[in-house]
Amino acid sequence: MQIQQQITIAGGFGFLIVSLLIVGYVKIWSIPILIRALDRMIRTLRKHRIPSSPKVSTRQALAMAIVNEDLKSVKLVKPLEDIAPEPIITSVPEVNELLEELASITGLGEEEIEAFRADLSRMKASERPGFLKEVIDQERARRADVLAKPVDVVTAPDP
Repeated sequence: MQIQQQITIAGGFGFLIVSLLIVGYVKIWSIPILIRALDRMIRTLRKHRIPSSPKVSTRQALAMAIVNEDLKSVKLVKPLEDIAPEPIITSVPEVNELLEELASITGLGEEEIEAFRADLSRMKASERPGFLKEVIDQERARRADVLAKPVDVVTAPDP
């Protein structure tokens, strides 16, 4: 009788532990870590608090792992300094600066610049600097001989 009672109690505890493990797996361990971190951050935001940032790999560390995995077959290892911190480094000049540069190259007046600016306003904002750079490059190529030669200063002879 005593053994049967102990088996019943142990079986009940065993069933409880197994059911808790199943619930834990379904609710917690089967969900990816990053999604759990995002859920945690959303809950914190709902409580009007600032969430802490999750522990994630940096872009450099991920790129480093991919590169070194590819180079493992030839037994090479790249150092961390060889991978740029930013994927693409760009500089986008202002449209007004590019228009001034174009005016200095071509000798355009205010009216022509305003007409050019009106034409540019019909373009997408992201396309304007690229278009202006292309026009400037074409004008430089077309006027390369004029831009390369120094201007001769003619002075009047003294009487």
